Amino acid sequence: MTSVTIDTIVKRYGKINALDGVSLTLKPGTMTAVLGPSGCGKTTMLRSLGGFLPIDGGRIFFGDTDVSALPPQDRGAALVFQNYALWPHMSVYDNVAYGLRLRKCPKEEIDQRVRKIVALVGLDNDALEKGRRPTQLSGGQQQRVALARALVIEPELLLLDEPLSNLDAKVRSRLRVYIREIQQKVGITALYVTHDQEEAFSIADTIVIMNKGKIMQTGSPQEIYSRPANMFVAEFIGDSTVLTGTLKDNGCVSLADNEISGLEIQGNDGQAPRAGDKINIILRAADIKIFPAGADVSAMNNILALNAEVESSMFIGSQYKNIIKFHEQTIFADWETDCAGTKIKLVIPKDKIRLFKQL
Repeated sequence: MTSVTIDTIVKRYGKINALDGVSLTLKPGTMTAVLGPSGCGKTTMLRSLGGFLPIDGGRIFFGDTDVSALPPQDRGAALVFQNYALWPHMSVYDNVAYGLRLRKCPKEEIDQRVRKIVALVGLDNDALEKGRRPTQLSGGQQQRVALARALVIEPELLLLDEPLSNLDAKVRSRLRVYIREIQQKVGITALYVTHDQEEAFSIADTIVIMNKGKIMQTGSPQEIYSRPANMFVAEFIGDSTVLTGTLKDNGCVSLADNEISGLEIQGNDGQAPRAGDKINIILRAADIKIFPAGADVSAMNNILALNAEVESSMFIGSQYKNIIKFHEQTIFADWETDCAGTKIKLVIPKDKIRLFKQL
């Protein structure tokens, strides 16, 4: 198992820094998922690690070896592409064996390793015995072939560039479980780039949030969700609502007819907030509970209770997403019933609320 260290790397496109002094350590044998909006630099970082993009500054280490200037074939990394990138004219067997043949491995060793890795990724042995080609396989099977081809060369680092984005939701949810299980069985260090937050949170040991070529926060899935480091992460992660309040002299934040007390307000600009500052209040849809308007919630401790009205509801499968009007601001809340057109009371545990000084 290999650790990977990214030391203040820079990648420029003209005057734009696609990577702006990015530093990150991938612990041996762990899965790190990178999230961020389009154009944030996550795929650029992945391709720089693989040697497919030369960096303009900083260094990359695999263990103690500086690989910054090495070509892809000499780094010991393998990349699973978003579009699979399988050879259409080759059989499944030949696709998986391709990297081993380039390395001039003995024929018997190639056969053993191909069959072992094909079994590991859960491919039907018929795909080998009947000489099938990628075009004769489903999308999920093609992705398993791509994963097998990457793993069979026993790389030090496995790079996955949105590997499941072309699959339907059901296949995607199953395959991400397989990918996580295989990564743990093999014990390989892996970097997984995705737009899908649920996917990232379900498979990764570490989550990295990027924006505009910089890392906004690194931590466990629980840390990223529960303790966002800044306004960007708080708003980006989860299904969030941003309300606006004002900091009062007594240290409370006024929100319409309500006050929020007992919570830390993060500066966001390095400066402590002062009385009169506008404060962003982050609420996540999944953390909000809905009660009838007249419900007595006085026995509930450490909560924020807001009187509001549900404007409309959308059925999203197992529950409804309620769009709620609150003093000309909008709140989204997930609940098991359709509350459209009713007056309600929203209850949010204070430990689920995040406050940030408005920039």
